[in-house]
Amino acid sequence: ANAAALRARELAPTSGAAQAVQAYIVSLDLSQWRNADPLFRRAVDLDPNQPRTRLWYGAYLTKLGRFPDALAHLQAGLML
Repeated sequence: ANAAALRARELAPTSGAAQAVQAYIVSLDLSQWRNADPLFRRAVDLDPNQPRTRLWYGAYLTKLGRFPDALAHLQAGLML
């Protein structure tokens, strides 16, 4: 899945969806999950109106204990 996400980012470097998928994949990898934050931030910057990205990022921020930020992204995802 990560190889496919990397390839999608190569083909469409400004795609928020491709960036979000790679961020999500990294966030699930037990050895890499802490490295997902900049990938999620970039995905939100590229497409701030993508609900899935906001929900995934909110869930990720919850794992980090960043609850106010997590709530903001979760609420944005639900509103979208």
